[in-house]
Order: sequence, then C-alpha cells, then structure tokens
Amino acid sequence: MQRIAFTMRIKPGTQEEYRRRHRQVWPELLADLKRAGCKNYSIYLRDTELFAYMEVEDFQRYLEVMAASPVSEPWEAQMSDILIRETEEDTGFPPVLEEVFHLDEHSDVRNGEPAGAVPLHSSWCAGVDGTCPDMEKVHPGEKSKQTQEATIVRQR
Repeated sequence: MQRIAFTMRIKPGTQEEYRRRHRQVWPELLADLKRAGCKNYSIYLRDTELFAYMEVEDFQRYLEVMAASPVSEPWEAQMSDILIRETEEDTGFPPVLEEVFHLDEHSDVRNGEPAGAVPLHSSWCAGVDGTCPDMEKVHPGEKSKQTQEATIVRQR
C-alpha cells in the first residue's frame, strides 16, 4: 500500500461550494476511485488550502485507471471554476508530498518506548563531561552518566 499526500488550492470565497460538491460526489466517481485501488481518501480544508491523503495499491495503476475513467474528466471540469490547478506535467496529478515520518515504521515498542528511541532527551542534553547540566531538574533521581545510560534505549 502506498500512502499519497498532496496539496491543492481553491479560489477565495468558494469554500462553501467546495464543501457542498464534496457532500455530493458522484457515485460513479467513487466507484472508479475504489476500482483504481484508492482507500482511506480524505481531503482537509483550511481557508483556501486543501490537504489530501489517500492510500493506493499502486500509484501508477491509480493514475492509469483514473485517466481512463469516463467520469473523472467531467468531475475535474465541473470543479475547474473553484479549483486552482497545479499539476505535474508527466502525471496530470498535483505534486506528491514526500513522507518524512510514519508512526507504524516505529511500532516495535519495548518497555513503553518505541524501538530506537532515546528517552529523556539525552541525545542533546549531555554536558562536556557527559552528564546533563540540569540532571536533577530534567532527570530526577539520576546521578551520573552511567545511571542515565542504563535507562536509555539506544538504537541498534
């Protein structure tokens, strides 16, 4: 499953119309989105900015199926009066955002901490001698670097 995120914009003053149209998405378009392998598709609105997220089985296949859809182009045409089009030339799709974090990739939990985690902010608090300058305030009950290291889960 591929996670796809992208942004779009709408023209100022068209927020209510955008919401209205998305309360009435054509059933044929919904069917084609599913046929293209699209799942968990959400669009979020803030002022004139849209953030969209979807999961697809294969993004290239999704693009191909939607390009061949008999209802995709008419839907896009009827949205063109309120949507500001910014698409990639080679795909006809808005630029896809780079994923930089995904919680499920950090889900090996041991002792309440994700695998590879460095709790207690110890990766950035060490002083010149290897101890935290605010040891008692930030790490109550810990007295030395050795004690601190004994409590830290290090990435292997």
